Amino acid sequence: PIHWTDAQLAETRYPALQSAVAMQRKLWSSHHASVAAAATAMAGKVDESASPLLPPTPEEMRWALSCVRSRAFSGPVTGTLKGAAAQLGFAGLLGVASILSGVLQPQQAVDGVSVVAVSVVFSDVIASRFARGKRHVLCPYLDMLNHASSA
Repeated sequence: PIHWTDAQLAETRYPALQSAVAMQRKLWSSHHASVAAAATAMAGKVDESASPLLPPTPEEMRWALSCVRSRAFSGPVTGTLKGAAAQLGFAGLLGVASILSGVLQPQQAVDGVSVVAVSVVFSDVIASRFARGKRHVLCPYLDMLNHASSA
């Protein structure tokens, strides 16, 4: 709907959609202004042998953002007990292997596994409870498979 005309949006007679599209257009315009300002500011600071850095047109920015949004997956910022256990188990396995191979001293391995444990507990248990945002993930390899020319 972001690419629809105002007349097409009005035909839906759905104020919530019209409001959401207006907010998204405003956000994308803001993103374009930020990127254009950064590109302009960097114009004189790029390698002399490189092509000049030109800001994208609004149409190019809408195309780029549309591509990203159509290929991104999102979800709430949460962790699972199974995922946390797998990370801790893998860290423990690496710690034991590094001690047995002589790569690390036992205290160094314990320190490394402890950092992983604290990180997992913080990100998956504590931070996920208070996070209001979402995780956004791009999967370019899966996208290439989905759009393979040989398919």
